[in-house]
Amino acid sequence: MNKKSLTPEYRAQLEAAALMPTNVGGSDVVLTVDEPAAPGYRAYISNEAHSAVPANLETDEMRIAVFPEGSTEPTVYLAVRGREGLLTWHKENVGISVDRPAPMPIAKLLGLVTSNAILQALQAEVEQDQSAAPRAS
Repeated sequence: MNKKSLTPEYRAQLEAAALMPTNVGGSDVVLTVDEPAAPGYRAYISNEAHSAVPANLETDEMRIAVFPEGSTEPTVYLAVRGREGLLTWHKENVGISVDRPAPMPIAKLLGLVTSNAILQALQAEVEQDQSAAPRAS
């Protein structure tokens, strides 16, 4: 999927959830998320081939990769399938079920899961820094 194939309505839904269509080389477009509580981290959301926005966020396989600034390797990497995968990941990793009788809009759910994945990356870095710091006697 390229930027031209995103309808104005679809683009508005994505951007309302802070999911920004971003070119990543040539005509490839993925979604990116920057979490204000974790400056210096960015998440990329793509299809399995890492080359496009998943065609159907409700059902398609997607990848969420979180990178610290300047890194070429993700510190958090998720492979989930659509709404069910996002709900399962959130419950298992955040400890709260966000499955409701009136479903959360998919873009909002994807944004929520991605923000939590970014915060996990930040938490892992903080814990690593704390364990590497010399202890005062």
